Amino acid sequence: MTAMRRFLLLFLVTTTALAQGHGRAVLPVHPEISTNSVTGIVSSVNGSLVSLAGGLVVVDVTGAKVTGDIAAGSLIVAILQPGDVAANAPLAATSVVVTPLVPVSLSGKVSAVDRANATLTVLGRTIKTNAQTKFSGLLTLLPMSLNDIFPGQSVLVEANVSGGALIAASVHVAPPSIAQIHFTGFVKSIGAAQWTIGGPPGSMAPDFIVLVNASTKIAGDPKVGDRVEIVGDVTFNGIVASSITKVP
Repeated sequence: MTAMRRFLLLFLVTTTALAQGHGRAVLPVHPEISTNSVTGIVSSVNGSLVSLAGGLVVVDVTGAKVTGDIAAGSLIVAILQPGDVAANAPLAATSVVVTPLVPVSLSGKVSAVDRANATLTVLGRTIKTNAQTKFSGLLTLLPMSLNDIFPGQSVLVEANVSGGALIAASVHVAPPSIAQIHFTGFVKSIGAAQWTIGGPPGSMAPDFIVLVNASTKIAGDPKVGDRVEIVGDVTFNGIVASSITKVP
C-alpha cells in the first residue's frame, strides 16, 4: 500500500504541474502541493466527512478534487492541505483518489443460473445477485440484468461477502466470438492493446485493427513492415488475436 500511495502522490504532483504548465511539465511559480497525506480503507461516510480506521481518522473532502466514488470499503489516498492540524481535528483534503475494493473476483464460464433465487454459479461457487449488482458487457437496448445471463457465457464477477455468502457487486459478460479468422498482412503499427495490419507498401488494401491481450501469443519478434499471420476471433468488440506470427 505504501508503494501505491507513493505512486498516486507522484501522479497528483505531475498532473498538477502539467495543468499549470498548459501541457508542459513545469513547476508552478508558487508550489502549494502538500506532503501531508493519508491512505486507508473507508469505514463510513457522513456528508463530506470520510472516516478511516473506524473513525479514528476523519478526512474532510469539502472542496477537494475527488476521483472516483467514495463509499465504505473503498481505498482512498488523500492529499491534505499544508500546515499544522489541531488535535483529533478532521484532516482537510485537497485531492482524493478512490479505488473500490472487493474481497474476491472470479473469472470463468457460467455453469448455472437460478433466476428464482437470483443466483449464478461460476467456478463451482453460487453467487447471489441483488438490486445493487451491476451487469455489463452485452449490447442491449434495456439495462442488463440476471435475465441476460445464461450458462456457457464467460463472465468476470466481483463479489462481496455478506452473511457467509458471495454477493455479486458486478457481473461483466465477456464478448462472444462470432467467428474465427485467419489471414496474413503487413504490420503498420504496434500498440500495447492493438496492432494495425494492412496490405504491402503501395497497395490499396484496407487496414485492420487487431486487438491483443495477455493471451495473445506473438512469435518471431515481428516489427513494423513485417508480414505476419493472424489467427483470432471476430467479436462484437472487433478482431481479437489469439496469435500473431512473423512470416519468413
